[in-house]
Amino acid sequence: MNSTVSKKELLNQIETARDKMNKLSEKMNRTSHEVVEISTHLDDLLIKYQYLSIREKK
Repeated sequence: MNSTVSKKELLNQIETARDKMNKLSEKMNRTSHEVVEISTHLDDLLIKYQYLSIREKK
């Protein structure tokens, strides 16, 4: 996992991905390839953020 990305940068990426997913889901079916793809990307970002948060506490 790439730990060179700061939590602040990840939060910005998470917010951008969340906004994009919400806008896409207004125009497309929530099970469309595009919405599922950005949702999966958002999941990955959230997992990275959680990983960094846990590492900080150790």
